[in-house]
Amino acid sequence: MARDIEIKPYWGPVGGWGSAKSATEILLREAVPLKGPFTLWHQNKPSGFACASCSYAKPDHPKPFEFCENGAKATAWEITDKRCSTRLLCRAHGHRARKLVGLRLGGDGSADAPYALGRGYRQVCPH
Repeated sequence: MARDIEIKPYWGPVGGWGSAKSATEILLREAVPLKGPFTLWHQNKPSGFACASCSYAKPDHPKPFEFCENGAKATAWEITDKRCSTRLLCRAHGHRARKLVGLRLGGDGSADAPYALGRGYRQVCPH
């Protein structure tokens, strides 16, 4: 079953208002409305830190917004205070464990303790 894919030229700015809106939404969703913008202001700056999601170079003469939409999302996920209980993840087995890891860590924040997917990715194991 073939999908009809239509590719059209895009003449708008890369990283325009749509990207700004998306970055704002992720900062709000991750509960970092104040810490997020302050952190992003320092991302990819000579006196700041490098992006956690890519190899975006620190420019010599940075502009105020030296990050991409995905970089903003990755940073928001790194700095959120939201936590997912690894105890909950450890109770799941098999396919449910793998699915739960992605859902819980994506929606509830970072793991509250180190963990690993066990043998054959069948179980979540605390480290």
